[in-house]
Formats: sequence, structure tokens, C-alpha cells
Amino acid sequence: MKILKDISLFREVFQTIILGIAIFVILQVTIQPYKVEGSSMQPTMNSGDFVLVNKLIYWKLPFYESISSKFVFHPPRRGELVIFDYPYDNSRKFVKRVLAGPGDTLEIKEGIVVVNSEVINEPYVYHRSKESYRPITIPRDSYFVLGDNRKNSLDSRSFGLVSSKNILGKALISYWPISNLAGDLR
Repeated sequence: MKILKDISLFREVFQTIILGIAIFVILQVTIQPYKVEGSSMQPTMNSGDFVLVNKLIYWKLPFYESISSKFVFHPPRRGELVIFDYPYDNSRKFVKRVLAGPGDTLEIKEGIVVVNSEVINEPYVYHRSKESYRPITIPRDSYFVLGDNRKNSLDSRSFGLVSSKNILGKALISYWPISNLAGDLR
């Protein structure tokens, strides 16, 4: 009897460990915390805020050429907040807002963003810059991203387009400080 109880206890402990490892792996593949550094996304996010990143939403299927069918769920959309590897240093992660994607034509006229000849309503912009940016058609697998604090943001105006390969995920919710939980990241 004692041997059966020991085997049963061992099996229970083993199953619990395997379940814990499985949950850990699933979370590492799908959700990841990210710490915001800098003021480029104010007022939406502040330096020191922590956000959860959905890494699964932009998951890409290998060997698919069509941009629309490459993503399991959907590609990054205009207005979404994305976390990506800084193009010149993959050890640095940035968070910015997608303003234009593949096939879009973007222009900035005295701080006003125009995509496909349509002025983009941006109520989230803080300290709008008055600079202009010549029209550019976004190539396949690339995105034009901007910080919400336009006067204090290192973004596509400086480092160019962001490749879809560098996009790690979508910012879902700010969970720290706790007061941010009531707000939505839009």
C-alpha cells in the first residue's frame, strides 16, 4: 500500500511540474511584459509603465508570400500600438503607433498625418510637431510608426520604416502603475 501511495504522490508531483512548464511555455510564446522607457508615447504611456504584449496576434505563417494571408490573425493595423526591435540595435525594444502599412501612401503636412489622401484624426497626439514629411508609399512587409509625443520621439521619421520581421507584438494593456488598469491603450 505504501508503495502505491508513493507512486501516486510521485505521479501527482510530476503532472503538476509538467503542467507548470506547459503554462510557462505558453505564456512565453503568447504574452510578455514590457517596460516603457522614455516619454515618446505620452500621454498614452509614461516612462516606467509596464504593459502586456500580445506576441501571438501578429504571428506569421512561414512560406506564405501574400501579406494578407501571412498573418494567422491579422497584420498590424493603423492606430495599433506595437512593440518592435529598434532597427539599428535589436537589443532595444520600442513602442510606437502604426500609422501606415504596406501599400499605404503617407505624408505629413505641418504635423498633420495624411494617409491615402485622408487626414488621420489623432486625438492621442501630445505636442504635435509642425514639421512635414514628403509622401512615401509603404513597401511590402513594412510599417511607418510614430510616437504620440511627436516633438520627443525617435520613430520612422528618424530611423525609417519598421520591417514586419522586427515587430514583436501588440501592446494590450498597461498594468503598472495600477491606476492604468482602468484605461485602454488606444
